[in-house]
Amino acid sequence: MKRSVIFSRTISIVATVTLMLTLTGCTAFNDYLTSLLIGEEYSSAVADAEKVTLEEEELPHTVEVTTPPPTITKEDEDEPADTVDTDRFDFDAEAIKDWQKAYKKLIDEKTALILSGDENTGVPVSAEESGCISGYYIVNINTDNVPELIIRYGTCEADFVDEVYTFADRRVIFLSDYPSGHTSYYNDPKDDFAYTVWAHMGSQYIQSMAMEDDSLKFEEIFSEELTLDEGGVMGDYTDIRTLVPRAEYCSEYNPFISLPLIEYIKRTDTSSGKENEAVRNILLNTVNLNSIVYPVFGDKPARKMEKTSFRDILKAHVLHPYGDTDDNASIYDFYDLNNDGQDEMVILTDQGSYIILSYQDDVVYAYCFEYLWDNLESIDDGVMCFRDEYINEDVRMMLSFNKDQCYIRYME
Repeated sequence: MKRSVIFSRTISIVATVTLMLTLTGCTAFNDYLTSLLIGEEYSSAVADAEKVTLEEEELPHTVEVTTPPPTITKEDEDEPADTVDTDRFDFDAEAIKDWQKAYKKLIDEKTALILSGDENTGVPVSAEESGCISGYYIVNINTDNVPELIIRYGTCEADFVDEVYTFADRRVIFLSDYPSGHTSYYNDPKDDFAYTVWAHMGSQYIQSMAMEDDSLKFEEIFSEELTLDEGGVMGDYTDIRTLVPRAEYCSEYNPFISLPLIEYIKRTDTSSGKENEAVRNILLNTVNLNSIVYPVFGDKPARKMEKTSFRDILKAHVLHPYGDTDDNASIYDFYDLNNDGQDEMVILTDQGSYIILSYQDDVVYAYCFEYLWDNLESIDDGVMCFRDEYINEDVRMMLSFNKDQCYIRYME
């Protein structure tokens, strides 16, 4: 596979000095100046900068609870409409179906019960003990075009319990619950089945998962026990796709994020309507002029932070809650991550974090990930490909976002 250089640009904020040094061949000093400025307060330098320039060069291969949108109460109904926080994703503003509304309501209710700490919450014992909902899955067990909802409770594989629901006759119907441990879910879009894959410490079991009269039926279709070879190395598990070629991996989603329910049907469009070059300049100026951004923590969605300057999210204890040193944003490039025709700015920090800047409705959102994966190798048609050196395999994922919501869909 051809590996591409992902980040081909450094951030330069003093246009005249950078141009002069580049023209005179002072590449090393130019690199030093750029790295120095990006790591310091640079308000005085900004005053002298007339515009932002792109520094092109070949780099070494380096590759509190989210609340719903506020509503206007009776007391506020005479207030201007702009008193509503339009910077947040509005689930109800989308053209959504009954099953999406019902599943979101159920997830919200279950999450609220867990967070309340009340006894007799009506959720599995493991959830009461752990005080945690791990996440949810959207799995289409049959071909009625309405997927099933699986809610996972617990803190780890030792105490995971999954509840399965379907939607019929305009209501949510409980189907089953069971200890799930190391279970992953797969869909076959052409069959009336889903599949479970349970694998741990050399054992693997693959089952089909079907619905019969508002109940679930599991049937084992494959199992294996791996052993160590003479060198003490265990072989690879059999890929489900050797048995079910069309099998598609189902990601787990955070219960505080409702966007996956909307985008099960169609990805949302976050484009601003501006020319792409204008959007790129807005994003560059956001970084170089330290403009205001709306931070969204993609890997910690319950965490909230008010609008702030770009440099503030690079300070100690922000991107890295346990880190005592500031981070630096130094290399970047532009990609259309959600295929809406408008580029995002993908930034890799010195400490290995990612910040994705997206311009939506005159607001720059900064989607922050303390960690995604090591060794980003390519971004192609919105799919980010990372290399996991430990297992010597590629990890593929898609990033979706809309205002203050963001999630990752793994493609395995």
